[in-house]
Amino acid sequence: MYAPEDGSAPAFAEQRRRSRRARAEQLWKVEPQRSGSVTLLDRGGCGLFDNAGALIDREAALAALREPDVETCPVCAPETGLTVQ
Repeated sequence: MYAPEDGSAPAFAEQRRRSRRARAEQLWKVEPQRSGSVTLLDRGGCGLFDNAGALIDREAALAALREPDVETCPVCAPETGLTVQ
C-alpha cells in the first residue's frame, strides 16, 4: 500500500486503521497471566488488553481454551466464533 499524494493522507490512515481493526476482529489474542489473575483469551480487537503481540487464528484460540489456566474475557466474549463448525 502507498499513501496518496493528493492531500487525502488522513483518510488513507483512517482506512488502514479500519482495515487492521476489521482483521483483528476475525482473530484472537492471549492476555498473559498477571499476578493474582488468570490468562485471558480475547478477541483480536478487544480494547481491555491492548498489546502489540501477535494475533492467533481460530485453531490456536481453541487450543488455548483447552489449557486449564485460560479463561475467556468477560468483556469481548471471544468464544463467539469458536463454536464447532
